[in-house]
Amino acid sequence: MLNLAPSDSHQNIRYDSDYPIIDNENETIPDDGQWYYHSYDWEISADDPLGTYDLLGSLRRSTDWEDVLEDTEDGMSTTSLGPDAWRQRVFTAWGQQEGDGTVRYHALVVGNGDGEPNTTYPFEDDEAIAAADVDRVKDSLAERAENWSHDRIRTLKNEQVSQVAIENAFEDIGAAMDADDVFLFFYSGHGTNPPPSIGLWWGNLTPSELFAMVDKYIPPGAHVITIVNACNSGVFVSHLLTGTGRVDTYAMTACEADQNVATSSWFFRWPWRGSLFAHHFCAAIEGDADLPPPDGSGNANGEISFNEIFDYVQPRVMSGSWPINMSPQRYPASGTNDIPVMKGAGASGIIPSIALHAPASDIAVVQGQIVEISWTDGDSDDDATILLAWDPDDIEQPWVVGDHTWIADAAGDPYYLSEDEDGADGHHAWSSSGVPVGTYVVWAVIYDGEHARYSRAPGRVTVTDEKGYLAINLGPAEAVAAGAKWQVDSGPWQDSGDTVTLTVGDHSVDYKDIAGWDAPAGETATIVKDQTTQLDSSYTQHTGSLKVTAEMGPGLMLDTNGRNGFVDMTDKYGDRVRVYLRDRVCKSVRQ
Repeated sequence: MLNLAPSDSHQNIRYDSDYPIIDNENETIPDDGQWYYHSYDWEISADDPLGTYDLLGSLRRSTDWEDVLEDTEDGMSTTSLGPDAWRQRVFTAWGQQEGDGTVRYHALVVGNGDGEPNTTYPFEDDEAIAAADVDRVKDSLAERAENWSHDRIRTLKNEQVSQVAIENAFEDIGAAMDADDVFLFFYSGHGTNPPPSIGLWWGNLTPSELFAMVDKYIPPGAHVITIVNACNSGVFVSHLLTGTGRVDTYAMTACEADQNVATSSWFFRWPWRGSLFAHHFCAAIEGDADLPPPDGSGNANGEISFNEIFDYVQPRVMSGSWPINMSPQRYPASGTNDIPVMKGAGASGIIPSIALHAPASDIAVVQGQIVEISWTDGDSDDDATILLAWDPDDIEQPWVVGDHTWIADAAGDPYYLSEDEDGADGHHAWSSSGVPVGTYVVWAVIYDGEHARYSRAPGRVTVTDEKGYLAINLGPAEAVAAGAKWQVDSGPWQDSGDTVTLTVGDHSVDYKDIAGWDAPAGETATIVKDQTTQLDSSYTQHTGSLKVTAEMGPGLMLDTNGRNGFVDMTDKYGDRVRVYLRDRVCKSVRQ
């Protein structure tokens, strides 16, 4: 029960949440060991005496109204429940604190890995991930928009995270705010349900306790944005949906009340460090949410609102969180109310680009064979990194299912390839050794430390273990000496007698053109499993004829029967040519 009384006379109760004592407007607190937050509003009448008033509170047994279990008053005769039964969260809010006409943005960014070993993903360092989220959120806010600055952003990391430290930060930040300002609370770390709470280095913080701090320290009228990136974080939206939140409150959570979150970059094979939700949240406030669809969710006006951030983050988190299956939530759920978060924050710098163009069409390879991958990239203002991956899911969006595999070296370390600032083609020879039999899509991601962009190769790659062989002998020897070669499926040129390994089925064979010879026509070679297909192909030398018509005259010498002889002539190029006649066959020789 709550009472409002003059400070100098607590017995003079002017307002009571249940007066007279008829037990009809009380908040019943379940006996379940959880903390609950309740509030009550009075309308102060113009007749009330001026002066200072105190807010008093008591806990009474619901089955016996006269049994006061705990009371804010000293010296009261109560049946005490002990010092932990009543937390002093009693305060008054006398209307809206006036602002000075200037909107200032303040934030408290908290990350907690709780110091416990990660038994699910033992290769991960939860404390490092939480700290990385805090650093990036702070930098993204302070360095990407004109309405934020480092001196108005407080941070707490890991062992610094306690309920006392959070409340002290709330108190300090609230003292510097007025009704025109905006306060953002961001938490990244662990969460539970039940009990509904976020994890601290020691203990937990419930939605009731968090929003009680908001009401106690953040001036009425100031806008409050709460972002919670934790397992079961949807409980914070659920709490606000009960009607206990302020009208100036916005909230976004990484998942629903019964879902977990993806925090492991090792398991999900991301090219960045940190959690999935924090990555997309930061990409949104760094400018991506201001881009028009499909790259973003905004209107390119240089300002990013709460709803634009949510509309950017939600689909990307949902599509990238398998098998966790995260579904971000927001309050107000309708998205009708909105507030600017980043001003002057259009996409900064040059967003990297990449376009895969090979494999250009569907191909099949035997395990261990090389697949040529090529692309065009661009990012003129940063040193971006390119990673390549193969994915069994034939879809148009990357990582909808998180079973892609980074193309890596023999030690299993992904190839981190450098982008080319001038947009020239990049190439990589991917060895399919160790790749399971199946059909795959090749993806590339280019990442400059802030923005990630993806590209899918036009052709799919089928890896098989059913193979045969093809050998081709070329002739004649003169053509081979002149450079005769063959190729299969537009691959590299092969020499006469070479044997190549191919997938079972039909393959196209072509022959190289060389001067003075006609190449064999292209043909189809059928490869049978575990057998060698042998082909013999011959080049044909070019032939021609020369017709000489000459009148008898000086320089033409013939034998007595007119069958043999020669004549010296000048051709149209000015070169001297001797034409021989042997058995009525002419042959020309350039002098």
